[in-house]
This record gives sequence, C-alpha cells and structure tokens, in this order.
Amino acid sequence: MRYIGSIIFLAFIGLLVFGAIEFKESSSYYRYRAKAENFIQYIKEWFKVKKHNVKLTYDIPLPAGAGSVKNQDTASIRKPPLSLMLVRTKLENFFPDSFVKELDQQDWDYIFSLIYEPVSEKQGDFEVKRYLSQEEIEQELIYQYRFPFARFQRQHWDYFWNVVSRNG
Repeated sequence: MRYIGSIIFLAFIGLLVFGAIEFKESSSYYRYRAKAENFIQYIKEWFKVKKHNVKLTYDIPLPAGAGSVKNQDTASIRKPPLSLMLVRTKLENFFPDSFVKELDQQDWDYIFSLIYEPVSEKQGDFEVKRYLSQEEIEQELIYQYRFPFARFQRQHWDYFWNVVSRNG
C-alpha cells in the first residue's frame, strides 16, 4: 500500500514524458513553437519601447548605443533651461517687434512644449515617444505663427536654435 502513491506518481511522470515526446514529433509542435517565439519577440519589443518611453518622459540619459527604437534615431534629451523666461527674453531682445507684439503666454507655452517635450507616435503596435526634429518644429512654428516665423531666414533660425538649446 505504501508504494502505490509512488507508482502512481512515476506513471504520471512517464505519461508526461511520453506525451512531450509525441507532441514534439507532431506537426502542431512547430506551430506552437513559432507562436511562442513570436510572442516572446513581441514581449521583448514591448519592454524595449516602454524602457525608451520612460527614459524620454523622465529625462533619464540614454546610453550611447541605446538611442533607437525601430531604427528611429532619438536626439539627446532636451531639457528646458531652469528659466524659460531667460530664453524668452533673449529671443524677444533679438526679434523685438515680432515677438513682443504677437506672442502671448499661451503661445510661448506651446512653442516651448514643441521644443522640449516628446511626442507619441504610432509605430506598429506600439506608441513610441520621440522629439520633433528641428525641421519639423520650424515647419510647425511657421504654420501656427505665420508672423513672425515665416520671415525668418537661416541666420535667424540658427540664433533661435542656439538660444533654445542653451548655448546662446
């Protein structure tokens, strides 16, 4: 009587092993394996995207080789300066008539959010965050604020980017 439990357990293990061998030799095994590998790849990509988005959202510096998700180059983290008022003042002093007369606080908030905040973009099944490129920001500013940005020449844009990137 005392060996019956052990015999049942060994029989159960034997059935599991036999079932696994039969399953591996069947055609459904390869379908299952392909689905499992696809699921694992999906989970890996999901973690990679989430890690990337968290780093951009919380301004965590990206390591040298980890700057891309799905072949998308992300520029270095854009941190706003401690005082956006200083940036605004420098720009207003360089372009006094244009900026002082036309842009109010909401406009400045929108301009700074374009420059310093990442945007979400759909890539496949995932929402990936990225910063807008300089060209995209310039086009959006020209579209939203015809005056003064439509009048900017290359040297004006160079000064603008120099100031907002905290080099000015």
